[in-house]
Amino acid sequence: MLTLFPFEARFYREQQVPARFVGHPLADLITDDVDPLQARKHLGIQHQGPLVALLPGSRVGEVKRLAEDFLRAASWCHERRGDTRFVVPVANRACRTVFETAMAAVNSRLPVTLLSGQGLEAMAAADAVMMASGTATLECTLLKRPMVVAYRLSPLTYQLARLLVNTPYYSLPNLLANRPVVKELIQDDITPEALGGDLLRLIENPAHAQELTSVFAQIHDELRQDASRTAADAVFEIA
Repeated sequence: MLTLFPFEARFYREQQVPARFVGHPLADLITDDVDPLQARKHLGIQHQGPLVALLPGSRVGEVKRLAEDFLRAASWCHERRGDTRFVVPVANRACRTVFETAMAAVNSRLPVTLLSGQGLEAMAAADAVMMASGTATLECTLLKRPMVVAYRLSPLTYQLARLLVNTPYYSLPNLLANRPVVKELIQDDITPEALGGDLLRLIENPAHAQELTSVFAQIHDELRQDASRTAADAVFEIA
């Protein structure tokens, strides 16, 4: 087995499966010198104050389950920090329709910029990110952006998952750090106050944000292994 993450290799070895951690290709592609101001310029965002990226997921079901929660949390945050602006990269037209429906349902008058795709650019431009758990949390980690992570499943799926899955964390930053680095909220824990409060703390507490950035830099270094070449070398040795 060739694995992208070190915890995967450990798991396979514990099951007596030969495994080698080769690193993650994204860690080789994303550099350490990402410039938020340049990213804002690229997106045509002139705002100089706090910018938050909202990423409720890349699939329609995820967006349906999280969009209203994210908008209410963003509104809670905006009421307390009126100079905050928001950017939302939507994966496709269907996701955009769902998100716009959620905006109408919440009656949100937030200063929001909707983007077609451009998730990496949106995260790079942001001071903080509110996001669904998934691959995007790895991208956010490699971009060194502070984040709060949420996930909502259907009630039946959640009950089954509680019976079948035994893990203290579900977001990749925490799994990779093997400790609770970023805030994770799931199901009924997702409230405007909980999400918005942690988001506001990321914006207004530079020391906390810098601590996260330092941990993310360590994770980036661990995953940057020239993955494609390392994987090819491993295959060549066996061949």
